[in-house]
Amino acid sequence: MNLGSIFSRKKKSRFYVVLDVGTYSIRSLTIEYGADGAIGLKKTVSILLPKEGGGELATKIGVRLREIIFRHIKWLGKIPDEVILGLASRFAFNALEVARKTREDNKRSVSPAEIEELLKQFVEERKELFVGSEKFILAHAEPAHLTVDGYDVDPNYPRAIYGSAMELHLILNYIREDFWSELEELRRILGGISIDVRPSHIAVASLLIRENPGKDLLLIKIGGKITEVSGVKDGILAWTESFHEGGDDITRSLADSFNMSLSRAEEIKKQYETLILPENMAGPAKEIIEKNIRAWREALHTLLRERQFLLPQKIYLYGGGSRLKAIPKALKEKTWARDLTYQEALEVALLASEEFTKNIFVNQPLRGPEDVDLAALAQILINSADRLLNKN
Repeated sequence: MNLGSIFSRKKKSRFYVVLDVGTYSIRSLTIEYGADGAIGLKKTVSILLPKEGGGELATKIGVRLREIIFRHIKWLGKIPDEVILGLASRFAFNALEVARKTREDNKRSVSPAEIEELLKQFVEERKELFVGSEKFILAHAEPAHLTVDGYDVDPNYPRAIYGSAMELHLILNYIREDFWSELEELRRILGGISIDVRPSHIAVASLLIRENPGKDLLLIKIGGKITEVSGVKDGILAWTESFHEGGDDITRSLADSFNMSLSRAEEIKKQYETLILPENMAGPAKEIIEKNIRAWREALHTLLRERQFLLPQKIYLYGGGSRLKAIPKALKEKTWARDLTYQEALEVALLASEEFTKNIFVNQPLRGPEDVDLAALAQILINSADRLLNKN
C-alpha cells in the first residue's frame, strides 16, 4: 500500500521529520516551515531500540523507524515532505576522499555545476564496497572542502575562481546493505519521499566548522557505549574515529562494585553528580567514577597520539555521557596532554542543543548536550529547505 495517495499535502506549509538513531533510542521531531517563513518545532518523540544484536538488528531498527514515523504522520495527518536520518557510527562508517580534476579551460570560472559533475563522477565508482564479506552502500556524499590551484574555496558558494587543478574533499557515508534495504522499503511505503541519510556527528562538525572558519577543533561525543571523536585542522575535517568506551562503563563499574542493578547504578551516578549521595557511598563512588574517567581519557590520548593531532585550545564535548562534571575537569588537567599541546591551558566547552537552534525556531523544546545531534540535523535540513524554497 502506498500511503502517499492517502494523505493530502498542504501547499502553504511544509513539514519535515528529523530522526537521530543512537545507541539505545531513536530521537525525533517534526519541523513546520510555515507560509509566513516562521519555523517551529512541533513535536518530539523518542522510542527505545532493541538491545539484541546479530543479523536481525537492521530489521528490528527498520520496524522502530516505521513506528516512530507513523506516530508523526498520525499527529500531522499527512506524509512529511522530507525526512533526514542521522546515524551513529554503530550503524555506519565514514571515509574521507579527494576527487581530483585537471581543468583544460583554466580561464573559465569554476561553476557549481562543474563541482556537482565532479562529485557525481567520483561517487559513481564508489556506490558500494565490501569490508570483509559484508557489503556496504553509499548513503551520502558531502563536499567538505575545495581547493583550486591550492587556494581554498567554499564548495557551496564558488565565485569567480579560476585555475587548472581542482581538489574536492568529500565525506562519504556508508551503511550496511541490510539497513539500506530497510530504508528503501520505508521510502516505498511513504510514497517515495526523500530520506536524507548522514552521520550525526559529522553534521555537528560541519556546523561548527562554518562557525569557526580556518580554526583547529576537537569534537568529542560521549555516548553510552561509544565515544566519537572528530579532528578539524585549519577549518577542514581531517579525520573521524571512535573507540568503545562511554558512559555505560561507569554505570557497569558502579553496579559491579556495589552489587546492584544497572538502573540503580545509573541513579547513583546521577546522585553523585548532584552531591546527594549518602556519605558512606560518596567516597567509593567518587573513586570508581574517577578511575573510569582516567581510563576513558587514556583511550582518547592513545587515539590522538595515533592521529598525531595537536590539541587545539578549545575542546567541544557533547552527548549524554558528557554531563558528568568530572569529565571536563579531567580534560582540563594538563598532565595527560603534555605531549599533545603547547597551550598553557585547555578550554573545554559543553555543547548544548540550543546553540544550533537559537534564532531559527519560534520555540525551543531541545535542551542540553543529549540532543545536539538532533538539533544539528534540524539546522542542516532547514538550511537545505531555505535554498530550495528561495530557488523556487
